[in-house]
Amino acid sequence: MEIQNKFCEGSLDYRQKGHIDSRMEELAALYDVSEFCKDNNEKMEYSSQALYGQEIKKGVLLADWLFEWDSGSETMEMKQFFWRMVEQMWRESLDREDAEVISCSLGEQEGFAHDLKSYIKARRKILEGMTEPREYARMMPSCFGNSVFAEGIEEEMQNIEDFALHTKELTLNLSVLNDEALEIYGRCHKDGNLAMKELDSRLLACSPDYKHQSQLRFEFSYIDEEGDTHIKKVTCHPHLKLVKKNSDYRIYFAWRDDLVGDGKKVLVGRIGRHGW
Repeated sequence: MEIQNKFCEGSLDYRQKGHIDSRMEELAALYDVSEFCKDNNEKMEYSSQALYGQEIKKGVLLADWLFEWDSGSETMEMKQFFWRMVEQMWRESLDREDAEVISCSLGEQEGFAHDLKSYIKARRKILEGMTEPREYARMMPSCFGNSVFAEGIEEEMQNIEDFALHTKELTLNLSVLNDEALEIYGRCHKDGNLAMKELDSRLLACSPDYKHQSQLRFEFSYIDEEGDTHIKKVTCHPHLKLVKKNSDYRIYFAWRDDLVGDGKKVLVGRIGRHGW
């Protein structure tokens, strides 16, 4: 699955939200999106003619504003910031067949991603519509940045029957784990049982599996301070149920690990059958 991130050049028009000088916060939010795209080997795309021809103040085009290089200008920092963002973008956007498009804008606009939160939401929406387990697994890291997934996690995912029917539920469960699990765990004073009870009240079901802990050890990679990659086995016995409460389909996870994810991420060990 290819993602095409397209910038709406018209969102720069001063008649929409005021002149460019007053939009630094919006520009910073959009810059975060372009940084995210770069980190995932993607780019935000634009049409240079449409971009530089936008009227960003009354009677002033973006090209005129950007190339008016006055080191004493109060807007110099903003211009430099804008240039850094454009350097990360891809010039001359062309529609590509079979690509899923995420439209991005400067400032909030219905149907567009304007900051990291709305952009991640758009990526997860695409994830919900995927039909192939491997394709879904490849996109998970870019949708759930506060999670670390076990090596080869996609292998078991292929055993989920009618996978496409469950992607919306799967995305919801992974979203809650990614966005809230560590906060819940900390609020429960690192009491896993209390934290599981809260997740149980939020989702279909969450429970431990102490009986099979020895069979629920999964390999995770991490990078040490010297930049070397290591593999560590971590037990992931808490699990979320999928489809129904007595289902064999589950998401096994661990709240955190000091090495994998530096103690700041949830570890997802298996998505699929329980295995016994």
